[in-house]
Amino acid sequence: RPPSRRPPAAGADEIARRRRVVAFGAGAVVVLIVIVVITTSGGGGGGFGRCFDDLAHQVPAGDPAGLRVVASDLRQARSEGYVDGGTLEELGSSRLATGTYPGDLARRLRFEQLYDTATFTSRTGVAPSDIACSLTTRTNEVSSGSFNPNAVRASSLAGRGQLAATGDRLGFGNQPAALLTRVDRGSLADDERFRDVAGALRSRGAYSIVVERAPRADQAPNAAGAGITKAIGDQRQVMLVWRFGDDKAAEAGRRAMADHLGSVYQGVLAISPDALTTHGRLLLGLFPIKEPERWYAPLLDGNKNLLPPGAN
Repeated sequence: RPPSRRPPAAGADEIARRRRVVAFGAGAVVVLIVIVVITTSGGGGGGFGRCFDDLAHQVPAGDPAGLRVVASDLRQARSEGYVDGGTLEELGSSRLATGTYPGDLARRLRFEQLYDTATFTSRTGVAPSDIACSLTTRTNEVSSGSFNPNAVRASSLAGRGQLAATGDRLGFGNQPAALLTRVDRGSLADDERFRDVAGALRSRGAYSIVVERAPRADQAPNAAGAGITKAIGDQRQVMLVWRFGDDKAAEAGRRAMADHLGSVYQGVLAISPDALTTHGRLLLGLFPIKEPERWYAPLLDGNKNLLPPGAN
């Protein structure tokens, strides 16, 4: 039988080196696990993306117009196939395919008045591609991006007092200039209910979202949200969230929310209580949708609410 060829025993220095390598590897695994838990968790207050976080700091949390907010990460939407810099036909078809909410400025000028890209830019001083993200309340809209304040100031919309800009903010609506100033305390970004719902939607890849807050924090549920998510293959999904006072209230509200959701999305989504899951104080649902543009139509055009009667 051939002689054994075992390697020589490792010295003390080699053993110490191997232990350091093993310890580093274990640490890397722990760090990876922590990162996965943080980025997939939707139950706690926390980041919901720089895009929406920055804009939420421009809106006072106590503004009644901010009880319902619609927001879109247009950069992400463009990566999902949304085209807002081409023809009106491309704009319309890509919105249908991606379910992107274009923001109020684009909706009013491009979808309602059918401004092509050049006309939109001449009337506003803004190219569609200048806008990175938008956040719309019931009365105003603030967007982030890269803007030419002089071009905006010279536009016909600014002349009517409906548009104002800095280098990285664009305000549109009844009081556009007021949206250009950051709210240091008491902004929408400081509201725990908004953070929890928006964070849950964003953590699952939603790029166009609606967030509703009840007038009082002690109502059940006290906030709700919906959003269109990234495509899985050729299938997009609608993410739905309700926020309750605690996990027991979330579990108890499962059937009532499923019934209410069926009335909001009748003919669009098939809803059952079993399709909703609890995550702490949040009640969550993720549903495939064949017509992505219809996810927000009942909420914006039909004047319906994700919050059931009595909570809005």
